[in-house]
Amino acid sequence: MAYKSKGLNYVYNTIAEKIGSTKPVKIKVNNSLLYFDIDNPCLVPATRAMQALPVMIVLHGGPGYDQSPYRTFFNDLHDCVQVIYIDIHGNGRSDPGNESEWNFERWTSDLNEFCQLLNIEKPIIFGHSFGAMVAMEFAAKYSNKLSKLILCTPMPKFDEALSAEKFLERGGEKAKQTFLNFIADPITDKENYSTYCSPYYGVTPIDEKAIFYDRLILKMDILLYFFKTILPQYDFINSDKTIKAPTLIISGEQDPIATIEMNHLLADKLGDACVKHYIIPDAGHNILWEKNELVLSAMRQFIDI
Repeated sequence: MAYKSKGLNYVYNTIAEKIGSTKPVKIKVNNSLLYFDIDNPCLVPATRAMQALPVMIVLHGGPGYDQSPYRTFFNDLHDCVQVIYIDIHGNGRSDPGNESEWNFERWTSDLNEFCQLLNIEKPIIFGHSFGAMVAMEFAAKYSNKLSKLILCTPMPKFDEALSAEKFLERGGEKAKQTFLNFIADPITDKENYSTYCSPYYGVTPIDEKAIFYDRLILKMDILLYFFKTILPQYDFINSDKTIKAPTLIISGEQDPIATIEMNHLLADKLGDACVKHYIIPDAGHNILWEKNELVLSAMRQFIDI
């Protein structure tokens, strides 16, 4: 549902930065400032009245990334959803926090409080990569707080050996060994990972510099902490967590990190909640930019159900 008047007034009265200033708009959530942006109106003219579009909250990948790579992707959905972007705590323009705050408990709590403060009821939650992991955890913990869930290249379970074999298939022994070295010691091997593994996140070449790095606020400390401390132990598949919200899973068949095998297991775990598992061949982890028209078509069909 859309904002109620109280929620909208709250935004304009309590944001940390004044709207219209050169500084980004932030809101205080769990005693930290969270950066967010709203892409398009919620209320749009219909034949005889104003029609409220559903709200879709976009959770970016990473961690250590921000919302900038996603800002042009969802323009084609403006007629069916209002899009709200958030820089997750510790990322982008939000407060950096520290290692004790970089966890799913904090990130899901932030999202819940954010929706409460803005009076957003049952939004659609979209997450890509790391953002899909946050979205999964949110849907499991706050099952009655969302209407639908869209998981794009989620990582429901980290399988080091499986991903190593995927990198071997895509990039040879050098890519495989670099991946294993990076997981063992992300800080020491981060440059090699960018050189020998990152190119195999996709299948179709894309201009990563223009899409990501020219505009991206990169927070390397949280990225390295996540890969070293959180990701190796992550296992949603074998947990007792459940998701009740209608869910769309979008997977790249050639994804070496959020592997198709793990995505199949997630779809099986969700059972009837998984309305559709959409698998795109010849696509990897960068599926949003490799196969944007196919992804948008799948999302639109799911939103319109």
